[in-house]
Amino acid sequence: MSIPLPRLLNGSGGTERELHPLSVSLNLEITPLSSASIRLPKDENLPARGYVEVFSPLGSAGIFRVRSPEDAYGQDITTAELEHAITEVGDYLVRESKNEMKAANSAMQEVFGYYTSGGGTRWQLGSVSALGSGSIALEVNYDRVLDAMLAILEQKPDCMMAFDFSTSPWTVSIVAKATTVGAEGRLSRNVNSARVVYDDTDLCTRAYYETFEENSQGEMEGTWRTMDADTISTYGIVEREVDTDSSYTMSEAQAVVTEYLRQHKNPKVSISIQAEELSHVTGEAKIGRAGQQE
Repeated sequence: MSIPLPRLLNGSGGTERELHPLSVSLNLEITPLSSASIRLPKDENLPARGYVEVFSPLGSAGIFRVRSPEDAYGQDITTAELEHAITEVGDYLVRESKNEMKAANSAMQEVFGYYTSGGGTRWQLGSVSALGSGSIALEVNYDRVLDAMLAILEQKPDCMMAFDFSTSPWTVSIVAKATTVGAEGRLSRNVNSARVVYDDTDLCTRAYYETFEENSQGEMEGTWRTMDADTISTYGIVEREVDTDSSYTMSEAQAVVTEYLRQHKNPKVSISIQAEELSHVTGEAKIGRAGQQE
């Protein structure tokens, strides 16, 4: 199977030149973001923050931005890490501090608005209807726009970013994650390259949080409360403080803490499988690296 060569893009999105890499490595992820790395002969140096389109056996694997190119003159090679092009949105800040409950779809539109109002023109926001109008906590303090977008998605685990590079500007939309299985790899039977990581760094089974009520002097007075996750008997007590704003009602504060515990009550499980092996045992086309994170 013939795979197109990576191409360095010019300012208008066309091809400046084809690249002739010694090797390309793709790391395709649903969340947070895909990445790649590339090794080139030294006479094919890459500009920092330039854009490169990378291809897989299934076609374009997306457009990536060059980060930290390195010329190794003694070895006559150039290497570079490639970060997903959406990271350009992260160059802009949400230029204020906000802590409020807000409809998820409206929160995403508001956060992305700081990118365009700041002068960003390479990306546009497509449909965000998959997020729905249910309330989430919008908590930002001069955060990067991309970080704020990913924080919203953390509260909507059934949603993900989808990218369309055929539009001008490029389009990022929010869509529902697929629930159908494309290829099955049985870890105990036919897949030898699988790696499963259980990361309990952010584990929390008991959350401390504060709710606020107006006292007789008209001042907001806080009361500390706790909420336990249903996994506390499995992992024991692991306490963390969850910030809740004084503007939250009791039910809103409890909703924030409930969502926090949902995200942190279990270790994060990451499964990675070499796609070449998965392709061999299932007959499915190779896509680079197959992974699932929850």
